[in-house]
Amino acid sequence: MEVPGAGYVVLALLVALFGALSWTYARRLVR
Repeated sequence: MEVPGAGYVVLALLVALFGALSWTYARRLVR
């Protein structure tokens, strides 16, 4: 069985990881 939602799950994980990294970097720049 194919799982078309797997790609979206991986994409969501990548977006979440990138968002966390950019958030910490932004806070570091603000301080």
